[in-house]
Amino acid sequence: MKKILFTLIALSFSMQAEFSHTDFQITAPITEKKNAPGPQVTMFFLPPMDNFQANVNVQKQAFKGSMEAYKNISLGQFQKMKFTLISESLVNGVFTIEYTGIMQKREFQWYAKAFKKGELIYLVTGTAPKRTWQYQGDILKDSVDSFKLK
Repeated sequence: MKKILFTLIALSFSMQAEFSHTDFQITAPITEKKNAPGPQVTMFFLPPMDNFQANVNVQKQAFKGSMEAYKNISLGQFQKMKFTLISESLVNGVFTIEYTGIMQKREFQWYAKAFKKGELIYLVTGTAPKRTWQYQGDILKDSVDSFKLK
């Protein structure tokens, strides 16, 4: 456990986000807590449209099962939430899904990819109101598709 914690702390010192279309680089905040709150790793926002800032977020989730199991659990959750599936695939170990649904009395559209590394799932999701997806969807998808594990 100490070895894993040391590795995570060491890796956190090298976590940086680079923005090629802007003039800055930033180092992610560093925490020495064993159990940092929440799985949220990072979040990027587009300018507001229709009173919402479309975004791409990256979450890191503990998951010991296979990607097939993760896919099946996810699809079951979407069915319970009454989300509408647009597309889904599991190719080369990457689960890709696009869906719509109502959250907080508002219809949204999502595009997500899940990547497995060890006992972790990296879930990258683009979110926008369904009625602005035609303007923002391609930008969100390009961002989600650019994610790569190192």
